[in-house]
Amino acid sequence: METFKILPAHPHPLDGELFSSWFARLAFDNVSKVHSFAIEIFGQQYGHSFWTRDIDCFIDQNHSSQISYRTGVNERELFQTTIRGYEGVLFTQLNSGFNRWVLPCGIYHRTRKSNWLVFCPLCLAADKIPYYRKSWRLSFYLVCPIHQIYMLDRCPKCGQPINFFRQELGERSKYFVNSITDCVYCKFDLRNSNIKLIELSDSRIIQNIFDLIKKHDEGWWYLKQSNRILPLSLSYYDVIHYLSSFLNSKIGTPLYREALISLNLDFFTLFQGRKNQVFEIRNFEERFSLLICALWLLENWPTRILDICKKNAITASKITRSETLPFWFANEIDLNLKGIDVIARNFN
Repeated sequence: METFKILPAHPHPLDGELFSSWFARLAFDNVSKVHSFAIEIFGQQYGHSFWTRDIDCFIDQNHSSQISYRTGVNERELFQTTIRGYEGVLFTQLNSGFNRWVLPCGIYHRTRKSNWLVFCPLCLAADKIPYYRKSWRLSFYLVCPIHQIYMLDRCPKCGQPINFFRQELGERSKYFVNSITDCVYCKFDLRNSNIKLIELSDSRIIQNIFDLIKKHDEGWWYLKQSNRILPLSLSYYDVIHYLSSFLNSKIGTPLYREALISLNLDFFTLFQGRKNQVFEIRNFEERFSLLICALWLLENWPTRILDICKKNAITASKITRSETLPFWFANEIDLNLKGIDVIARNFN
């Protein structure tokens, strides 16, 4: 039986680091190509196909144990680098396919074709050892709460998605990698990206997203309702996700339009040609617009959303659409807008 020794270089994951970021650093620190390194750690069969799957979401316990043994990093610490660490906070359970709030990779031949990862160039520049955060895989992570700038989701020079783990792409003899911040296609250092500051006029609008980002790590949320504060967690993210999709449906367009106008965001396009597209595969600008409006509608809960629904004759049945929604949301909608359903039926 072959005995494996701990790797010569075995850095621990950095604070909030994404699994694929850590694994790439681990390979480079051991002067190995990431594909060859996966084969060395896991064997030919699993290692060869390692990068053809979303490894941030799906690495089973057996292979997690293998890498833990070779690095001395305990399995609990490894688990926290994966998207599964968000189970019970952002979604109930991680699925093998589409996952709510998680940016999809669009994998083709070990390359990520989708804008599956956002990044803050100032965070990367400030890092003693640059690394990519797990939270940067989330579709609502649109602004950096530390540097007060908009996140980026592609190389600003060539427009390609971030594929930091393919630094040796096209260079068979390349083993030493100075940094994982270089674009693998045009070699531009992402730390030097031009930044877009959040202007003062945007601050009130952006604060809702800052709050959403801050609270996702804490696992709960306080929603003000009159003089009460409701403690929420997973159910709040369920409603935000639902509203973000509902707004760009045919039925939800009046709410979306009113929210855009009220927020002075009427320069954003109402994406009429992209109905029913899931939130996670929309582009950055669309996600920003939809999320900002969904969060705005839940301000002053439940008064604002109820008033706008009544104004636009949007009934309870049109909002819930037979969906199973959290009680705190569905109950208010049903109690206050059910009468509109009756009026609408009588009118018709």
